[in-house]
Amino acid sequence: MKKVTAVFFATLIISAIGLNAETKYQVTPYVGYNFNDSDSELKDHLGVGISLDTFLNERYGIRLGFENWINAKYKGYPTSTGMKDTDVYRYYVNGVVNASDAFLTYFDMAPYLFGGIGYEDVDKACIGEESQGFTNVGLGIRFPVNEDISIVSEAKAIQKWKSKDVDVVGNIGVGYSFGQYSAKPVVSSAPKVTVEPEQKKEERIIIYNQFPDSYPNPATVQSQGECPYGKNIPKAKNICDNRNYIQVAAKIKCLPDEQYNNRRFLNKIRQNGYHYIIYNTTNRNGTKVSKVLIGPFRCFADAKSNLCKVKRTIARDAFVYRK
Repeated sequence: MKKVTAVFFATLIISAIGLNAETKYQVTPYVGYNFNDSDSELKDHLGVGISLDTFLNERYGIRLGFENWINAKYKGYPTSTGMKDTDVYRYYVNGVVNASDAFLTYFDMAPYLFGGIGYEDVDKACIGEESQGFTNVGLGIRFPVNEDISIVSEAKAIQKWKSKDVDVVGNIGVGYSFGQYSAKPVVSSAPKVTVEPEQKKEERIIIYNQFPDSYPNPATVQSQGECPYGKNIPKAKNICDNRNYIQVAAKIKCLPDEQYNNRRFLNKIRQNGYHYIIYNTTNRNGTKVSKVLIGPFRCFADAKSNLCKVKRTIARDAFVYRK
């Protein structure tokens, strides 16, 4: 068991040493509680764990994880048998899918799905409770504290291969993110592979300058509760029809949604816990335009209450928009 643990931690260390600055990572230490199957020989127990997520792009990632369920107590075994309790070690590899686009969220949170396979090592095995492989699937939610740190909550089900027991596990931890999503290379007709300059992607988005430059910069605001644009927040009836948005950017010309690609800006929206859509429409002059809208918010008051934060953290000239 100790050799297996040493090999697994060596793998995590080697992975950490080889981290690439062009890839997004998240390290999450956590505590959890294991609800054992009713047929299990073990009682429910607490444990600790750590996981390393490596994101292949903004949606998909791979996770390496380790859990240690310390002093899990057996049911009904006398102390004289030496089977009072045991340590349980779990090693797993999961695929991770960010699901922020699939679930409309009205709070600062980012849901994701995960699933994969692993191995459970029981230190003091007995009949019905032995080392074996397992499959696990679950749902997690990240609550961003800032751009790098988030509170992570997860729930998962574990199907063991030999005993057929199904355990349910709940975890809560603190995730630390670093690195960045890698840019997609553009291959020319020549053998040489080139990468599209990041600056060209930035030029695709036109941030509206709706208000004068004389308004204070949100970065200079000392109090997080203060809104320097308070006078510009519209006053209207509280309409609740799921058609309320906050517009943060627009682009002249109407391109397919997948071509509207400014990674840094759009990722900034996700990092702040918001869902966005690309809305293709025509302005008053008859020009086609693609708008970046945060939402939808159920009520106008919901969009209005989020406007100050959006101005401060994403786009200073954002405004409430109904479509």
